[in-house]
Order: sequence, then structure tokens, then C-alpha cells
Amino acid sequence: MLNRRVLWVGIAVLLAGVIAGCSGAPAVAPSLPDGVSLSVYQSRTDLGPRRLQVSVTNGTAEPLTITRLVFDADQFVAPAEWAKDSTTIAAGATADLPVLLGAPACALGDPRVRVELDYRLGDRAERTGRGIPDDPAGRLPEIHEEDCFAASVIEHTAIEASTLPREILVEGRLLAELDLTITPTGSDGSVVVDGVLDTVLLELVDPARGMAVDELPVDTTIDPATEPFTVTLLLAPARCDAHAIAEDKRGTIFPVRATSEAGAGILFVSSTDEVRAGLYNFVRRSCGG
Repeated sequence: MLNRRVLWVGIAVLLAGVIAGCSGAPAVAPSLPDGVSLSVYQSRTDLGPRRLQVSVTNGTAEPLTITRLVFDADQFVAPAEWAKDSTTIAAGATADLPVLLGAPACALGDPRVRVELDYRLGDRAERTGRGIPDDPAGRLPEIHEEDCFAASVIEHTAIEASTLPREILVEGRLLAELDLTITPTGSDGSVVVDGVLDTVLLELVDPARGMAVDELPVDTTIDPATEPFTVTLLLAPARCDAHAIAEDKRGTIFPVRATSEAGAGILFVSSTDEVRAGLYNFVRRSCGG
């Protein structure tokens, strides 16, 4: 009886070891040193390129050298790695390290967020550490909502600002026409393009009345039978002060109101680099610069 009991205990221990060995669970990186903290934010200049700033604060008494940083969140299909080789953060200082965000993962429960660093503290050996960043502005949930709404629209149609603006004179006033190209994908289901909104740099002009408006209605349902079409915006500068272009961050990103199976929301359509330059030149000329 004793030998049988010993045998079963031995088998249980062996099975436990096999299960642990086959689990494939990666070793968890240790925590970051006391005094090193992380947070994330997104500025207006980060919105167009889908970039996130990871702030690393060195609250220790020694310089902190970072040689690798990876931002990993379940709301994206892949981790985002900082593109530089290394940086050194002085004691008491903070550095913002940008990462480019990947495509969204929309089938998501409670998202996990973590940042992994390879670092040296002072003249010590390099180590790897992991921490959970703060998100004081609550930007990550907003990005997830925006990304997944955009994905629900893009599934049915592509909206592009890729055609150079055309300058025209209307009653002695220099205006610009800009085409938004709307190309249905042919996928099942539908989406409604409700309207296009103005921007901080460019106001929409009603061609019938010659007056500024906040929105150009489109009210078009896109489904597999819809042919590609264009929406032509008539634009005027919304501001002509000296800093209008120098300070511009979102003036050539056009908000498009749409309704999809995910609900109603805003899709932000960025101009290509060539269109952005053309719009800036138009603003300068229209403002007399």
C-alpha cells in the first residue's frame, strides 16, 4: 500500500513537471527600478502618423540609458518598437520616446498594456524590465474606439484626399476646390457617408451662397453596388494670421461623419504630403502672403 502511494505521488510530480515544461510560458521580465516610471500620451502632431509618445521618467539618482523600448497593448495587432538605438535620461528628467502604432485589434476584452525596456542604470550592467504605463488623459481607450470605428467604415469604402487642390476665383476671392475620392470596396453590408466637416485651417464654402458652413452634407449610402465617386470641397482659409501654417497640426485632416454597423462617428481623412503642401500654398496666396 505504501509503495503504491509513493508511486502515485511520483507520477503526479512527473506530470506537473511535464505540464510546466510544455506550457511554453515566457519568462516575465522583472519590474523596473524604483523611481523609473512610465506614461503615455498623444499630441496633435502624433495623430496623423498614428504615433504614441511613451514618457520615461528617471526618478533615480543616476543616469538611465535606454537601448530598447517596446510598447505592447492588446488593442493593436502587433507591438510597437521605438526606432532609435539609445538615449540617456539624466537623473530627475523625463524623455518622450515615440512609437508608431500598428493596426487595431477590435475583438477585444479588457486590454492589457505594458512597456518593456532594455536599460542601464549608471554604470551597471544592462538589464530588461517591464512596467505598466499610466495614461493620464485616457487616450488609449479613445484610440481604440476611433480605430475600430474607422475599420468599420474602411471595410466598405476608402476615402482619400490625394488629388491636388485647384485654385479658382469666385467674385474676386481666391478659393480652392479639393476632391475627396470615395471608392467602395464591394464588401457585403453598407456604410453611410453623412458629411464632411471643416478644419481649424480651412473653412467650407457653400458654392450656392458663397458663405462659410460647418459641414458639407453628403448623405450617401455605400454598398456593393455603389460606383466610385468624388465629393468636391470648396475651401477658404479659416485663419490668415502669421502662425496659421507654422502652428498647423490638423488643418489638412478632414473629419468625415459616417454611420456604420459600429454606430455613428468621425473618420479622419489625412491629406497626402503633396496635397498638404498644395493646401498650404493656397492658404498663403489666398491670405496675400
